[in-house]
Amino acid sequence: MQHIARKYLRNKCMDDRFKQTRRTLVMGIALCMVAVGIAGCEVNSSSSYPPVTISPAVVSLKASQPNTIKFTASGGNSNYTWSLSDNSLGTFYTDNTSTNGTAFYENNTTNSAGTVTLTVTDTSNDTSGNSAIATITQLP
Repeated sequence: MQHIARKYLRNKCMDDRFKQTRRTLVMGIALCMVAVGIAGCEVNSSSSYPPVTISPAVVSLKASQPNTIKFTASGGNSNYTWSLSDNSLGTFYTDNTSTNGTAFYENNTTNSAGTVTLTVTDTSNDTSGNSAIATITQLP
């Protein structure tokens, strides 16, 4: 009788450990699934568009010689605006397309040396990396 009682207790103890292990495993899997579900449903605050870039990013030219430099924007949502930091050394104009992805800079041939920046900005609601700057240096 004692032999049967010990065997019963041993089996019950093993069964309880198995149930506990199984319960722990099931809870672990459930927590992992919840974590993946939350991560998968998280609102992505980063941009879905690549950052705006401008090419060329650096230009040097002689102020005394007429120059027209073509700049191209890419990235973002492809709806750009352009601005020039100082119009006394030169002017810029866009390609007049719906996206304005290309701009041209023409220097004034007044022998004025200096540095200006041409900024392109993506006008969409994307705020991550939505502008780029090109530096234009006019040498005497």
